[in-house]
Amino acid sequence: MVPIKAYNHQQECQTIEEFDQIQNDPDRLYIEALLIRERILMSKKDKELCAPLLERGEEFLNQGDFESCLHLWEHTFHLYQNMGYETSLDRFVWVFCKMLIANVPIPPQLFIQICLLTFEPSEQDNNLLGLRNAFFPNLAATQLILTYGNHWINVDAVDLLDGNTALHIISQSDKLDALSIIELLINAGAHLDCLNKHNKTAFDYAKTIEMQTLLQKQQTPSLLKCLCARHIVTQQLQYESIWPAETRLNTFIYLHGCIAEDIRFIGEHP
Repeated sequence: MVPIKAYNHQQECQTIEEFDQIQNDPDRLYIEALLIRERILMSKKDKELCAPLLERGEEFLNQGDFESCLHLWEHTFHLYQNMGYETSLDRFVWVFCKMLIANVPIPPQLFIQICLLTFEPSEQDNNLLGLRNAFFPNLAATQLILTYGNHWINVDAVDLLDGNTALHIISQSDKLDALSIIELLINAGAHLDCLNKHNKTAFDYAKTIEMQTLLQKQQTPSLLKCLCARHIVTQQLQYESIWPAETRLNTFIYLHGCIAEDIRFIGEHP
């Protein structure tokens, strides 16, 4: 087993001598017991493997050791997944709320790590795409990500397969949380008339009348800048030399038809 943060990067003792050296260290002995349990019970997919990990995490939480709790529960999350059991973000949301109440800053890197438990990273960094079917849509998770991860999240990021944004994806869902998540994305600045590879907007995929009404209301009338971006794409106007390649303007134009036209984003590397 590769050393991990959840177990303080410790590994299971391999000799009697190594075991003797930790006899007077209660914390190290506890970790040793966890390592042995994981080795034995993981192969049997025994759910009881996770019980002491969850309890240990609660102890850390009560002591105000939030980071240790998160690392341990992150590992527990992976164990549940690997054994094929259902997982949720509830515990992590609870810890983050506790940290906010205690006025303890949430480390950005750790926050992103937890986010990635639910959000599959695409080849673009830190976006809202590829949500695992088991969790999507999840209103609480999306609200948490958009509220506290807005410095790292690109709500208009597109997937590489169909050029869909998060709005495209959630609009195709008929789950109860879908409409509320659409509102969250819009309030977070998600662009409504982004075109995917099939030249479709989120409105074109809307599953319900309520979704259609909300999306249509928000994007009517069309903004002049959106109409201009589409005109640039459809007319294939040469704008590359007018301003630097890696700008928000290029990204904006890209989202208004370049994907459907199979035009390489000039800010990308070949």
